[in-house]
Amino acid sequence: MGNNLSSDEANRQRNHPQSYAQSSSHHSHQPLSFNYSDKSNAKPPHDFVVVKNPQRHRERNMAPSARAAPRQQSQSRQRNRSAGGNELNCPTCSAPFGVNIFQCGQGHSSCVLCKSQDRSCGICGMALTDMRNYLLEDYVSQTKGNCPHAEDGCKLVLKVSDIETHIRECPFKIQTCPLDPEYETCVWSGKLKELSNHFERYHRERWLERKGDNVQEMQLNNVVSSCSQVYLIVQGFFNFLFFLQVSEINREVYMAVQLIGTKHSAEKWIYEIHLYNKNQSRKKYTFTDNCTSNVECIKDVFDSKRCAVLPLAYINSFVNNGSVTFKVFVKSLYERKPLNSNTDSNQAGRVGN
Repeated sequence: MGNNLSSDEANRQRNHPQSYAQSSSHHSHQPLSFNYSDKSNAKPPHDFVVVKNPQRHRERNMAPSARAAPRQQSQSRQRNRSAGGNELNCPTCSAPFGVNIFQCGQGHSSCVLCKSQDRSCGICGMALTDMRNYLLEDYVSQTKGNCPHAEDGCKLVLKVSDIETHIRECPFKIQTCPLDPEYETCVWSGKLKELSNHFERYHRERWLERKGDNVQEMQLNNVVSSCSQVYLIVQGFFNFLFFLQVSEINREVYMAVQLIGTKHSAEKWIYEIHLYNKNQSRKKYTFTDNCTSNVECIKDVFDSKRCAVLPLAYINSFVNNGSVTFKVFVKSLYERKPLNSNTDSNQAGRVGN
């Protein structure tokens, strides 16, 4: 085979043995590109490709030539955000979802209020079914939110699963006058901050405002016939109700104090009732107990005798000039100043809702 090589091919094999081997047609189907250098002035072979200063990595502009079109949101998410501004709000009424969440036939969610009012889905218009969205319910129940009465003064932040329970005893909800038909006839209703003004204007004889160490003296004139009385005690930021009931049938007198607030807050307060006879300095009756919440029916408190209970025969021994004289003290458990008949130990300090 060597005898058949032309003079040009022989020179190529002798001067560039590696290049010759790589450029053979039976080893490569495409010509190779590489730098060619030769100190001689000889021209490169005709089947060589000479590349000078090759750029191995050519930079490319990765920026698109035009802006991408904005991605269109789903209809349900658009409706949900536009309705309430929050994906945890019901798209039908824009209110927070709450604990129970129902779905329409298309799977869109709505709150229990919309379901109870037979509203149509706010997204597709279909009827709401009994199908529940348990996955969303579980997520919503773990999120926290403000009390619906936050604008009226409630500062509590609770889990959504606890808000419904809190609303039933929140002191900042709409209040009715405690002088209901069982005591007197008054149909007033309003906010807690308006209750004191209502008593001062329409039931002033039942309105007691505590300022400093001044504790008003109270009197019970009827200690024989059945009667009921209720007083509003305003003490700092807090409002208390003092209930007194004379039962001619049971031959007993019941007294108790309730905080207008939650059960948890009521546990932070105690009350003392001091009965005394001004003509007998040593004759005195003192009763101390925890306040209960006004959420609890006062009749249940009296029936279970979780209050001061005095026999009519005994309380009549305190009668002086036809009436029984007494004082009611309310104190926070966080205060150390002792209670006595001359001073009111409770200072105006916030304990909580």
